[in-house]
Amino acid sequence: MEKHESAIKKKITEMKKNSKGKAILKLIRWSIFFLIIIIFCIISSIITSNRPLEKENINKPTVENPIKKEDNLKDLNYYLTKIKESNISYIYKIKNENESYTFKGAKNSNIEEGYKESNNGIIKYHIENDMIYQDIMGERNLITNLYEDLEENYLNITKLINILLPLNFTQNETNYSYNDNNLNYQIIVTNDFISNIKITKNNTEYILNYEVIL
Repeated sequence: MEKHESAIKKKITEMKKNSKGKAILKLIRWSIFFLIIIIFCIISSIITSNRPLEKENINKPTVENPIKKEDNLKDLNYYLTKIKESNISYIYKIKNENESYTFKGAKNSNIEEGYKESNNGIIKYHIENDMIYQDIMGERNLITNLYEDLEENYLNITKLINILLPLNFTQNETNYSYNDNNLNYQIIVTNDFISNIKITKNNTEYILNYEVIL
């Protein structure tokens, strides 16, 4: 063994005497160095891959993705004021235990026109400056029973918004809700505009759908 080691040392000493031998020795040293680095990386990789995933999450706080207010819904008053001041088309569907109604129309400034469908048939109406007319073959007759026993305040957008503005709504994504015993309001915002208001009062349901008229 000692003779073998002596021979290796003798060989190394001879190699140091010329430039070629020195280059070979240098290459051997670098090869040994990189081999050690590679072995270290392999061992570290094996240790990391075998580590239980659960341990990485112990006591690690959950970080929620923050949503800036300006990226979420604006204040509800903004949407209520916007729909009140906009020209809109609408479809109102009202149901109770005995009857169902549909109002299809549009509001442009202070003029509103549309059709009412009920079990009694279809009538065309015209509303201007809070005066309600039935339109028959182009002739308008003043009427007072367009809404019958329904909540007129829910079917007049200005009056409805004035009811909703003071209430304390709960916000959930694109949905605002308000509950008070037998009264429930749900407001849905779509494309930065109120698209739907659902009102449930006692045994009557009002589903009010809106679209803005550009």
